[in-house]
Amino acid sequence: MKIRLTLVFLILGILLAILGGKGLVTSVLPAKDIYDPEVDWTKLKSGQRVYVNLDYIWDCYEVTTDDNGSEVTRQYALPDIIGDNEGNVYYAHFIGITARAAEFSQFDKLAEDSYDWDMGEYEQLGERGYIPYDGYLRKMKDQEREFLESYLKDCGFSDSDIAEMIVPVILVRNQTPLTNILMFAGGIVLTALGALFGFLFFIKGRKN
Repeated sequence: MKIRLTLVFLILGILLAILGGKGLVTSVLPAKDIYDPEVDWTKLKSGQRVYVNLDYIWDCYEVTTDDNGSEVTRQYALPDIIGDNEGNVYYAHFIGITARAAEFSQFDKLAEDSYDWDMGEYEQLGERGYIPYDGYLRKMKDQEREFLESYLKDCGFSDSDIAEMIVPVILVRNQTPLTNILMFAGGIVLTALGALFGFLFFIKGRKN
């Protein structure tokens, strides 16, 4: 029992310290604006910190729920829009972007506004507002990619086009610096307690 308690403290402490430390490092990295014309979406990688004033998205293609069936997060398709000199618009690439429950209505409205823009109801993207989004990229899981592939196929894209268009990363919001600091500090404390308990148990065992 004593050994298990020590291991629990050590494992939880190390995990929290790693996650909190990683979050702190990510939060201080220079952010890259993925709407910058010089940014090559095919070179976007997991771990990069990015930001975007989000003014155009496609629909939700995946939902995660809690044990009660309530929606926790949604993933929306975020396209890389490229225009030519003749005013034609092309969708060169797609990544996923995550919305939390409190943001669902904002994202749904933006998706509707984006469709209206496609239909020519207004000219300038961002005219109806945008969503500031500061986050980082993580690797897209196999199941997430399958959902996005299925969605794009329903939108009329061919398998060959989809294979070239999907950049397998998901844009996720950064946690607040305070959250990362608390996680890191909590991890250090738990690790120290685990080490202390282990030392005390060891000393007590030797005396016996």
